[in-house]
Amino acid sequence: MAYLVALVILLSLLSLLNLLFTVGVVRRLRDQPSAADQRADAEPPRPMGTEATDFVADTIGDGPVSLATLNRHTLVGFFTPGCKPCAAAVPQFLEYVESQPYGRDRVLAVISRGPDDDEVAEYAKVFNRIGRVVVEDPRGAVQTAFAVDGIPAFGVVDGRTITVATRKVGKLPAGVPA
Repeated sequence: MAYLVALVILLSLLSLLNLLFTVGVVRRLRDQPSAADQRADAEPPRPMGTEATDFVADTIGDGPVSLATLNRHTLVGFFTPGCKPCAAAVPQFLEYVESQPYGRDRVLAVISRGPDDDEVAEYAKVFNRIGRVVVEDPRGAVQTAFAVDGIPAFGVVDGRTITVATRKVGKLPAGVPA
C-alpha cells in the first residue's frame, strides 16, 4: 500500500512539474512576434493582377522571352509538376487554350522545376504544343515578374498590365481581344 501512495505522490508531482513547464512555454510563445506581425513589418508583395515587371527567360526551342516580347493579350500559366491542383488544371488549361483564338505565340507556360526531371519534361512536351514554355526554378524570373504567390496561377497580360489574374481556368475570359 505504501508503494501505491508513493507512486501517486510521484505522479502528482510530475504532473505539476509538467503543468509549470507548459505554462512557461505558453508565456514565451505569447511574447514571440507572430509570422503575421513579421510580415506586416516587411514591404507587402505586389499582388498578382496589377503590373508585371521586366524579365528575361529562355524558352524551350523558341529562344528568349521577355515582357517586351510578349504579344498583346498573352495568356500566361504557371504550373509545378507533382502539384495536385496543377495536375487537375492542366487538361482544363489545354482545353481552354484550344477553344480560344490565342495562337501559339500568345501563350506562355511557366513550369517550376521540381525534384522529378521526367515530370518537368512531360509537362514541357504537353505545353510546347500550345505555346512557348519556360522552365525555371521556383521564384524564377517570370514568376517574380508576375508576383506569383501560389501555383497554379493564370493571367492575361497586355503590355505591362496584368488584366486578368486567377487560380482557376474557369475564370479566364471567354474570347480573346485581337
